[in-house]
Amino acid sequence: MLNPPLSVQLREGTQDSHRLAESTSFIRTFFAGKLSITQYRNFLLQLFHVYSALEEKPDILKNDPELRKIYFPELYRASRLSSDLNLLFGEEDWKHLPILQSTQEYVDRIRYLENQKNYTIVAHHYTRYLGDLSGGQAMKRIVLKMVPEDFQTGISFYDFPEISDFNDFKVAYRTRLDSISIDDEMVQSIIQEARMAFQLNMNITEALL
Repeated sequence: MLNPPLSVQLREGTQDSHRLAESTSFIRTFFAGKLSITQYRNFLLQLFHVYSALEEKPDILKNDPELRKIYFPELYRASRLSSDLNLLFGEEDWKHLPILQSTQEYVDRIRYLENQKNYTIVAHHYTRYLGDLSGGQAMKRIVLKMVPEDFQTGISFYDFPEISDFNDFKVAYRTRLDSISIDDEMVQSIIQEARMAFQLNMNITEALL
């Protein structure tokens, strides 16, 4: 068992990156409730492609004796994002819209890691899904105030119907994460990759305004 545990090292090793990600102009505008519907749906469109890349090969987690410890299909977001985008775009065929170059770079990074025989992909699961269960819930409250009533059914991205208690689940997730058998060198690789994940997210949000 690592000391300190992987979850603690990840949290401490990404604190600066986390603060920077929360300070981008897009995120500040988001939390001020000042995004337009067009800006918001474009944001979700980018996220759809990121989550689709993360979730398109579930066997990578399921079939690995260590990675399966953080295999939680109840966290998956792509189908929920698809549902939200169907509503927000209406009749427009959003699946064929071009995505940002920064989004493509994020997708390419995820797919590259999925073909590596190591555990750095853990960094992207950690930053995205635990973020959804934490700050994502604050974002949900902002969206409910920001979008017209007709669109308020299009917030399923933020809902986790199979998780009854977010705090309990996050504790369980971190416990499972900490039980992954890796050495200190791989820990440092995962922390570095988590910093990169925050940077890749920032690159997207900085390109959205």
